[in-house]
Amino acid sequence: DKGEPTDEEQVKFIRERLGLDESVAFEVVTTPSSTPPAESPSSETVDEVKKAIFEKAGKRNDEEVLKSLTEVEKILNDEEKSGEGKLRRTIDEIREDQEKSGKEEMFYEGGITYIPSTRGRIIAVGDLHGDSLTLKHIINKSGFIENMIKGDKSDVLVFMGDYVDRGPKEIEVMEILMELKKRFPNNVVLMRGDHETEEGKVIPQKFPSTIRRAYPNKGEQILHEYFHIFEKLPSLVVCGNGLVITHGGIPATSSDLLNLKNNQEAFFQMRWADPASPQLLPKGIIGNYQKVESKNLDKALNMGFILYSEEAAKEFLNKIGGKAILRAHEYGVTNPFTTNILWTIHSTGKGSSESARLYQRKETNPTFAIFD
Repeated sequence: DKGEPTDEEQVKFIRERLGLDESVAFEVVTTPSSTPPAESPSSETVDEVKKAIFEKAGKRNDEEVLKSLTEVEKILNDEEKSGEGKLRRTIDEIREDQEKSGKEEMFYEGGITYIPSTRGRIIAVGDLHGDSLTLKHIINKSGFIENMIKGDKSDVLVFMGDYVDRGPKEIEVMEILMELKKRFPNNVVLMRGDHETEEGKVIPQKFPSTIRRAYPNKGEQILHEYFHIFEKLPSLVVCGNGLVITHGGIPATSSDLLNLKNNQEAFFQMRWADPASPQLLPKGIIGNYQKVESKNLDKALNMGFILYSEEAAKEFLNKIGGKAILRAHEYGVTNPFTTNILWTIHSTGKGSSESARLYQRKETNPTFAIFD
């Protein structure tokens, strides 16, 4: 076994087989695959991988946590670097560019992740809020790890944000997510929710104090690293099939994807936005008065807290070439629109003793979505 032949060896072989002389010029071109490259078979079993991911969560020391966070930050930095220049105005334009190049691939640029329709299942997970039991249940039920170890490795697991605060197992949830991203970087997307933010920017916010208590020696450094990672997470995921994934909703002003690139004001609005029924808001966008103490619509709008109408959602989808919005952010919410262009997924809830919703007497069924 001499391994794979070089390009020169392949050219020589083809010339000899076809009887071509040196005057005929050609080159060997490798066509990229639309799915992640096949990896060497893992020596770990599914049970061993799950044990490493789940059972060690919450038991790492300061140095182990810092090392893990550094590795994840490097992955995110590499994704950002490799995605430079690939974003286009609309989903259709991205898809057309990739089809022409013969390289349909997932990429991240400027706070936006693109997933081509040639990938496998998209498994979408809503708010977790410190509920590790629900997180484990979803991963097990979806068969994600089984596919990664024994399957075709084409699944994409999209977490839609709000991993921390409220529930009791924030550290466990974050360590599981970091381990998933490290092990399967091309198959795991961690989005940013409104709770993935710096200290003092959201209520309730207990994650900083949880970290400081758990790691008295290097808590500040660990917290700083988490904040760094939060800032690098996408606020918008768009898919080649037209699915648009966002934590809360749409920006106050509809823009194409290039205008949304690195638009932190728009991303903030999208993390906090809520849909409104046609009866409450027939058209347009208004401030979400429930988010500000004064209950003032203009103040809420200026601060980036918005309610959006069905008409505004359709306008946004039209601008970026999307077909439907998948969001998280709220519990117990159904589609308030008259058309089936919006779904809300809230994962933590009834069935988990770690769900903060139990304590608030606001139980919802733990849910996740799979798009084939």
